[in-house]
Amino acid sequence: MNTGIVFTPKIPAHLYKSGPAVQNPYTSKDLHMLVKLRSEGATFTECAKIMGRSTSNLGSAVSYHNLEGEIEARKNSLSLHK
Repeated sequence: MNTGIVFTPKIPAHLYKSGPAVQNPYTSKDLHMLVKLRSEGATFTECAKIMGRSTSNLGSAVSYHNLEGEIEARKNSLSLHK
């Protein structure tokens, strides 16, 4: 016997999400390209246009994959070769 309050959703079924979000994971090739572009001075906006991703997505990838050090090291090695 149920004596509690019963929840009945009021949101129409057609407004529910159709399924899980589409994921487009980064490949090692994508990450290498991102490091290369950023170390050569490209902005996140320029990288986003080239790679077909959003600027916030690229910033998250740099942070998540700990690419800051790799980008800085590559920048330093490129500046030494000039």
